[in-house]
Amino acid sequence: LVNYLIDNGVHGIWAAGTTGEFPALSDEQRLVAIETVVDEVAGRVPVIGNISAPGTEIAVGLGRAVREMGLDGVAATPPYYYPNAQDELLDHYRHLSDRVGMPLWVYNIPVTVKTVVEPATIAQLAGEGTVVGIKDSSGAGEAFAQLRFLCEQDDIHLWRFLGSVFRASTARAVGAHGVIPGIANVVPAIVAG
Repeated sequence: LVNYLIDNGVHGIWAAGTTGEFPALSDEQRLVAIETVVDEVAGRVPVIGNISAPGTEIAVGLGRAVREMGLDGVAATPPYYYPNAQDELLDHYRHLSDRVGMPLWVYNIPVTVKTVVEPATIAQLAGEGTVVGIKDSSGAGEAFAQLRFLCEQDDIHLWRFLGSVFRASTARAVGAHGVIPGIANVVPAIVAG
């Protein structure tokens, strides 16, 4: 799969994400999957490893376990099962950043985790250097537009990617740097433009 994706023009790989069914894997299986992807990529494109977990400390443990694998960054959803307030999300991402010590991405996918990471929260985290990117799988175009505005208004650099195929053709127009949709595993050339 890694070689198929790279041969068809992808610019990076999101390892052990939702399409990789990470919640159904043991921690050991997730670590093996991420390490296998990194080894197979062999530096040809950036790799972001998903360390999402139902609790912050569990995600920290996964993040520490992947530190020496050669990832270009890690990604995390909010803790899932219980909903979280925005101030709790600030604490979650700050704690992850401090304890893991790798470039951190917000994985905003409220349909699976019950919590939306609001644009102002993401902009605050990016502005203070806690996070470097976002994969927004919320499908909320207005929120993504608001995030883009906040970043431009305050001169905040944040890698902004959409996680849905539905806006792939207009991603640049809405201020995304690219897309990371699950369908790219089947037809990567269509979205790798």
